[in-house]
Amino acid sequence: MLLKRSNESRRKIKEYLRSGEVVVLACDTIYGFTGKVPDTEYLIRKIKGRDEKNPFLQLISDTSALEDVAILPRETDILNLWPGPYTFVFQLIKGGTAAFRIPEDTSLRNLIRDLGFPLYSSSVNRSGRPFMNTPSEIEAEFGNETALVEDSGLVPEGKPSTVVDLTSSPYRVLRQGAGRVPPHYLFLRGGSPRSFL
Repeated sequence: MLLKRSNESRRKIKEYLRSGEVVVLACDTIYGFTGKVPDTEYLIRKIKGRDEKNPFLQLISDTSALEDVAILPRETDILNLWPGPYTFVFQLIKGGTAAFRIPEDTSLRNLIRDLGFPLYSSSVNRSGRPFMNTPSEIEAEFGNETALVEDSGLVPEGKPSTVVDLTSSPYRVLRQGAGRVPPHYLFLRGGSPRSFL
């Protein structure tokens, strides 16, 4: 376990993530299993448990990461809530949907920017169990299954991000979490120029 923002911590985290290993990081509101997209999806699911079926959100450093990947909604005002505890579901150019979030933590955004690829993020817990927010407990439970646990101290909020579906019209809150979406955003018309099947 390494302390957050130490030079040694940053160096090792980059090394592990680039090599396709899973690292535990504080991801604003809760601790998360993080790993390179798409290489670590199976490994994160294996760590969380065989019942884990939920899609993982992707952490990105800024909206430029969505270019050539996602179809932006007609009304983009809601993206002004980034960075923060909001996960937005987009229609993908190649079909299907995916969820993205720009974290509020500047050091985490800088890490993603330095890596040059998005990171999966999923709550630190076994499938169906409560989230874990104490580094020593996370280390005891998952230290042997992950490459590194970064100690950012107790994360008191203990709530995941709020998930908003931008492919619907109007937008819909799929999960109420740490972020409160101002009501006027939910009256904006979403969807994309493409039809949905």
